[in-house]
Amino acid sequence: MTAAHVTAQASGSGLAVAVLATAFAYDGWSVALSINSELRDAKRNLPKALVIGSLIVMAAYLLYNLGVAGVLANQQSADLGDGAVTLAVQSLFGPLAGTALMVFVIISCLGTLNGLTLAATRGLYSIAFRGKGLAPRLFVQVTDKSNTPLFSVIGGAVISIAWSVIWYGNFQGWWGGFMDISVLPIAILYAIFVAIYVWIIRDFKDVSVFKRYVVPSLAIIGSLYIVYAAIQTPLFINFLIICLFILSVGMFTEIYHIEKDKAKARRVAELAANGKNGR
Repeated sequence: MTAAHVTAQASGSGLAVAVLATAFAYDGWSVALSINSELRDAKRNLPKALVIGSLIVMAAYLLYNLGVAGVLANQQSADLGDGAVTLAVQSLFGPLAGTALMVFVIISCLGTLNGLTLAATRGLYSIAFRGKGLAPRLFVQVTDKSNTPLFSVIGGAVISIAWSVIWYGNFQGWWGGFMDISVLPIAILYAIFVAIYVWIIRDFKDVSVFKRYVVPSLAIIGSLYIVYAAIQTPLFINFLIICLFILSVGMFTEIYHIEKDKAKARRVAELAANGKNGR
C-alpha cells in the first residue's frame, strides 16, 4: 500500500480512489465511440452494444472477485495482486488449470489491444469525417486498395508513441514524481462528460423526462465523484496542466473551424445577393 493510499484512507477518500481505479477497468465503452461513423445504424446498435457489453463486464468482474474471495483471504489477495487469480485457480484445479487461465488472460489482453488499436487508427478519421479537428481533408482520406484511413493510422501511431514516451518517463521520474497516468486521463474525460450531460439537459427537448433530466443528472453526480477521487491523487495539478494545454489546442481548433464555416456562409450569402442584384 502506497503512502498516497494511506493518506487517502486517512482523509476518508479511500472509497473515491478505489472507484477511480475501477473506472479505469470500464473505460473501454468510451473508446468504442471512435468507430461510430463506420457502424450500420450506429444510433440504435452502438448504445445496445455498450449497455450489453458493460453488463457482461460487470458480471465477469463480480464473479472473478467472488471466486477469488472464496479461496484466498482478503489480505493474501491484496498482497498477490494480479497473481491472486492464478493461485486461486491452481488451488482448486491444479497447476495446469492456472497455466490455461493465463493463456485465456493473454487472449483477452490481445483482444483489448486489438480494440484499442482499431480505435486509435480511426480516432482522427472519425473527427475529420465530420469536417472537424486538425487537417480534416488529410485525415479523412481513405486508401483505395485497403479502404483504410492511412493518415489517421499514422497520426494514431504518432500519438501512441508520444504517450508511450510520457508513460516511460513517468516511471523514470522525468516529471518530478510519479503520476498515475493510467487513471487520471479518465478523470479528465469524466469532467468533460459533465459538460455533455448539461448540454443534453439543456437542448434535448424532444425526449422523455427520464432521458433528459434523470439519467444525465445521475451521470453528473457519478462524474463529479470520479473527479473528486482524482483530486486526491499525487501530482494531480501537474497532470491537469498538461490536459488543459491539450484541450486548449482542441478548443482553438474548433473555434477556427466555426469561424471558417461562418466566413464561408457569408461568402455564399454575398454571392447570392450579388447574383440577385445583377439581374
